Amino acid sequence: MVLQFLYPQFTEMIKILLADDHGPIRAGLRAFIGDLIPSSSIEEANNGDTALKKIKGNNFSFIILDQKIK
Repeated sequence: MVLQFLYPQFTEMIKILLADDHGPIRAGLRAFIGDLIPSSSIEEANNGDTALKKIKGNNFSFIILDQKIK
């Protein structure tokens, strides 16, 4: 909703990957982004290997990556 208000011409689905080894961080980011951009598609990875596999198979608009992911 906020994104559409700021950029009404933006109509693409936004695909986001949340990669963090801490579940509560991923859950908080998912909730925050979901409220901010309800039409977003959010995937999660709990480790670096899973993140790399998901990146190779998808075309994400944004990737939010923990700097010290295991």
